[in-house]
Amino acid sequence: CDLPSTYVTLALFPFSTLPASHTKEIPSTRTPSTHMTISVRHEVTINAPIAAVWKEVIDLPGWKKWSKWTVLEGMDTAQVGPATLQASFDGDGVWKKFACNIAEVDHASYLLRWTGKVAGGCLFDGNHWMSFKETSPGSKP
Repeated sequence: CDLPSTYVTLALFPFSTLPASHTKEIPSTRTPSTHMTISVRHEVTINAPIAAVWKEVIDLPGWKKWSKWTVLEGMDTAQVGPATLQASFDGDGVWKKFACNIAEVDHASYLLRWTGKVAGGCLFDGNHWMSFKETSPGSKP
């Protein structure tokens, strides 16, 4: 593969809301409660052009090539609407399926967001997203 040597930072934010630096306001569907909130953030630098990474991310059936923990199903290309999330909590190929909703696909800012609930939101109410930004080689995200 003869791709230019640029870097893309992938930020995965399951169980969290978007940071203040993201300009879109996303209304919460949850009412304030005493539920515990867990935020998880993971960042990784990928040595690839941002357009090539984004193309792989919005190709939902292709997720099985690079993710052993999460797969979104129900459509060929990411678009707003209902979908099915497959989760392998141990990354061991044992999958559980959950209904979810692709809430946002923003091609201009490289943002994919999906939401889902377990037990009507009493057990789990997730707001997951992937966001990408181009970075310089050797820089920190």
